[in-house]
Amino acid sequence: MSGAERAGLWAALGLMILMTVTGCGHDGEFVRRIIPRQASEQIGRALKRLPSDLRLQGASFGRDHNDVIICRTTADKQCFSVLLQDPLTGCDGVVAGPWCVTWPKARPDADIIASLKAVLEGMDGTRIWRTLETRRLPLRIGENLEAGWVVKGYSWTYPAGAAILSIRLSGNGRAVKVPIIFPVPPGRRGDCMASTKNYCLLKSSPPDDSALEGHEGAVEALARALVSRDRFEPRPNPRLIYDWALLAMILALALATLWILRDLIRQAPPPFWIWACVAGILCLGFILRLTLSPWAFIHEFFHYSAPFRWLFADVSLPYGDVGPVLYAAVNRTFGGEEKAIFATNAVLSTLTLGAVIALDFALFRRWPRALFAGFVLCLLPQHLRYSSSEVLHVPATLFIVWSVALVILFVDKRNLSTLLAALLALFLATQSRPEGMAAPVMAILAVALTRPGQIPSIVKDRRVLLGALVLIALIVFQFIEFRARVVAGPQLGFRGISGIVWFDSASTPVALWVLWGLGLYWGLTHRIGATLWVVISVALLTGGSLLLFDNPLFNLRSQLLSTPLHAMVAAGAFQIVVDWRTGRTFLRKIAMAAVMIAPMTGVFTHARFVTEMMASQQEWRFIREALPTLPDGPRWQLAGLDMYGSFPVDLIWSSGKLLEPVDLGSVVTGDRKAVSPKHHVIVYLGMSCYFNTFPESQDQMPTGPMRPECMEAARDHVLKPIVTRTLHGRLDPGLFSYGRVDGPFEIGFYLLDGPVDDKGD
Repeated sequence: MSGAERAGLWAALGLMILMTVTGCGHDGEFVRRIIPRQASEQIGRALKRLPSDLRLQGASFGRDHNDVIICRTTADKQCFSVLLQDPLTGCDGVVAGPWCVTWPKARPDADIIASLKAVLEGMDGTRIWRTLETRRLPLRIGENLEAGWVVKGYSWTYPAGAAILSIRLSGNGRAVKVPIIFPVPPGRRGDCMASTKNYCLLKSSPPDDSALEGHEGAVEALARALVSRDRFEPRPNPRLIYDWALLAMILALALATLWILRDLIRQAPPPFWIWACVAGILCLGFILRLTLSPWAFIHEFFHYSAPFRWLFADVSLPYGDVGPVLYAAVNRTFGGEEKAIFATNAVLSTLTLGAVIALDFALFRRWPRALFAGFVLCLLPQHLRYSSSEVLHVPATLFIVWSVALVILFVDKRNLSTLLAALLALFLATQSRPEGMAAPVMAILAVALTRPGQIPSIVKDRRVLLGALVLIALIVFQFIEFRARVVAGPQLGFRGISGIVWFDSASTPVALWVLWGLGLYWGLTHRIGATLWVVISVALLTGGSLLLFDNPLFNLRSQLLSTPLHAMVAAGAFQIVVDWRTGRTFLRKIAMAAVMIAPMTGVFTHARFVTEMMASQQEWRFIREALPTLPDGPRWQLAGLDMYGSFPVDLIWSSGKLLEPVDLGSVVTGDRKAVSPKHHVIVYLGMSCYFNTFPESQDQMPTGPMRPECMEAARDHVLKPIVTRTLHGRLDPGLFSYGRVDGPFEIGFYLLDGPVDDKGD
């Protein structure tokens, strides 16, 4: 068995384990099954085998149940009504083969139940029931909820084409059915007694609370059980196969790379000091990324609630699928909520340190400078700032560097396993960010500039030709799909040289500029081909961000892609000291110490830049801390601006709160459809009150200190503070701010004193 085959076998085994683990993220399965029409004959034949003293009086066959009437043939001709249902939905009667036998009216005599059980147990359930869908929900039959309520079962109904799941609860000597609709159709939130991220506990029809009067405890117990565990979309994902394919590719790439490293180490084991240095850099990098990089989404548009949806669902946006697939897999495995993004990114950015060491050594063949490249990236303020918080550029940075390193390794080794790994890495790089489309171009340039003598033999290699054709086809297909999913084109606005983050002293220490200049000099005099490749690649990756958006914070985030290449240029300065031949060793030691200290200065001089959170990120942390302290329940609503947009609604339910989100405009206008007079309302006045992210017209440009809805809410209603905070950060200058971009900003949660319609005047 070849190395590639062994790597593929391990990848398949690992994927099976991963699928098993990630499939265990729920407590119970709710299976929707129906009885095929052809199964009715089988049911009739079985019931005809009843004893002679019993006969089948009548039967009504439904999609998911059978109503059967059985009568005695004796003189009294006593009849009983029996209901045959799916036992997987919970059984309050007797399980007999593929059936749950219950009796909606009087309980049949024991001999009738025994006779039914005898004839039904021999039936083949695989021919009776046909599974339409299996959905995992955070409940299981027989589970004890709060206040002594127990989940007894469930049933499906389909009013007006909608699928509604009725959960049967029993407790305190009573029984109740709570109808749940999911996913919640647009416009149905107003029909909810209580709701979670994905589930709406419906009111009765017509929509009022009277049908569940006296059962508030059951509704709240069910809602709290759902809200505390509702982390996944129950909606089937049309791209699920593609997502699993991406996950399999990532796993296969990781295992294949480990296998390749194992073979390389066997062939030429590095000295112990190299292992020690690599381990030290990776450990230091991981610790710094866990402690310094802000665990909050740093984005130019508020706190960027979209990443939450990537955690809880298998969804994709046009900007890249690799990151969301990784986050979803980690969250399904560990249930880490938004922490899955931060922890996963800390790992990915740490692995980038190892990838840049490997790439630098492959291009320049000097261990000292390769290790120093990893050391510079480990301490680089820009890379540290976004190592945990950035959701797409972190995985893109890793896969771009990883792919080019594997391509160079294949050119040197020419084995099939390395070729397959390189193709996987290149494809994943293109799927991580649109800028990742540059990875194949960068790989070709790397070969042309550093291994020109290998080009004729590479072109003749059929394996390379076949792999290149497959990769091109995949990239073209993905590019077409990307263009189809992007509705609006980019806001072109070239910022010029001033937009290059590396040459901004606010983000890059001056000492690193000196290292960069010295390293460029060493590269041009010792490895001109590799150095030209690094400079051209920096231009490719940096130029993309400079062309796309005229936004300082976007440039700061997007130029994370070029940070490993800048670190590689700066690494040449360390090689100058290593190669320096002088009779005075103390001078060489001083020079080496100075070069080593230079990257460290950024951690101290730019600590505020690394750890800084603007006002919108401070708001996200404030919401995270404040939500658990708020009152809640089935009769509480939370009103704020753009509750399904700028406000991270997912935080409500991840904090275990039963707060129905409504738009602040509904409170201002007293809209009864959105805000029920029977509900208590908490008003949230946050950072969205101070800016308008996307004004639709010039008339909607800022004209006052706050947005009109917030000013009207504060002016026309009695608001009692619950939790408030003053933020002293700033807004991104690119936002359409109302009045100012610098704090202080007053934000907080307020209790609306009385029903909405009482304060609407």
